[in-house]
Amino acid sequence: MRFLILTLIAVCAMSLGTVPAPVRAASPTPVPAASMPPENPSVTQIARAEIDAWESGKVDRSKYSAEANQHITNDLITNVSKQMAPLGPPTSFKYVGHATQFGLDLTQYEAVFPQITLTESIAVDPAGKIAFIYFSPKQ
Repeated sequence: MRFLILTLIAVCAMSLGTVPAPVRAASPTPVPAASMPPENPSVTQIARAEIDAWESGKVDRSKYSAEANQHITNDLITNVSKQMAPLGPPTSFKYVGHATQFGLDLTQYEAVFPQITLTESIAVDPAGKIAFIYFSPKQ
């Protein structure tokens, strides 16, 4: 599972023109609590829906920016789905803050499953398209 999550990270990083290797080593820089923006319910709704989409293998590419969508292949969707589907629906899903990475403001969520807790980081552009998404095991 970790490999496929890193693959998704690498694919999203490539869409930003960054090199995948540093992505594996990098971790988002949290925004200090005092300046952390409040939860945006529309981004939360998008983020929660993407957990289900990737689990089911039914990723709607029209929800992604053109640049990000170029790197989402059918094989990637299938492989990530095979890893996530056995997790079932999360037992909880909550907003945990923001982080900055690759010059993006990433909104972060924690998805708790019986077997694992994942951090979902997502950037949504002004048009409401997903510009960046990745799932990683909670550290």
